[in-house]
Amino acid sequence: MLVEDVSDLFRIGLMGVLIERYVQFHADREHRDAIQSLVDTGSVEVAPYDGIAEFHAKDAASVLKFINNAFGDDQIVRDQGYFVNEGIKLQVMAGYDTLIYGSKIETSGGTDGILPGDPRFNNAF
Repeated sequence: MLVEDVSDLFRIGLMGVLIERYVQFHADREHRDAIQSLVDTGSVEVAPYDGIAEFHAKDAASVLKFINNAFGDDQIVRDQGYFVNEGIKLQVMAGYDTLIYGSKIETSGGTDGILPGDPRFNNAF
């Protein structure tokens, strides 16, 4: 199998584990500057990360298998060198989403939250 890009490993499933959703969140200088007024209030601080990744799978066992296999894959480990500080342990969370606003994502098995046009938004204040 020829893998041209690390993202191919997510689409085809790494070592038998299919990740159903993979999201990257990027916090660049422009966006950090855009929320500086919140920081200036003294009530919040900007997270010390310039990005995060989110993986969805059918269950926790699938995520564990995927991550453990990823750390054993030379191509993925090499790719991590571009965006992971090797001197700091990766921080992880496990849990579930509660969708409050927006449309469900079919592969996550969720339900719709409050969608645009919902009559609850038409109340005058």
